[in-house]
Amino acid sequence: MRPEASGAISSRHLGSSGSSVFFSRSESDPPAPTDFAYRSVADDFRLIESGMAPVIIARDEKARRAVAQLGIEAISSGTIARDLQSYIVQVPPKARARLIGDGRNWHVRFAHPELRGEQFAVLVTESLYTDEEGLLWDDAEYMALENSIL
Repeated sequence: MRPEASGAISSRHLGSSGSSVFFSRSESDPPAPTDFAYRSVADDFRLIESGMAPVIIARDEKARRAVAQLGIEAISSGTIARDLQSYIVQVPPKARARLIGDGRNWHVRFAHPELRGEQFAVLVTESLYTDEEGLLWDDAEYMALENSIL
């Protein structure tokens, strides 16, 4: 009996050798489990960087107060993160890494890493942010140097 006559779902595909391969399963069969490490394959073979990394732009008093609260252990990171949500811009992770630099020359630093780890990256060089253009992360080294010349 052919699978179509028994209520089975079937499909026909061409195999790698060009020969026809026939697959079928009954509608009552549970879906076939997959044993494929999607997450690790995606991490290992990411060709296009799709993730973005946050940078906090603390230019007004409310944002500065929230950044200062990062040093208070009794206040949860989640509470402070909610307060800072509207002060965050997203940049590519490699751009944020360049802004953080090598620890000596940095435009962004992690606030209170002893308590919060690398969770809250805060812009230190305020001249790299404008209301009109946002965060100028493309050529941060040049822009900061240009603004330091009198």
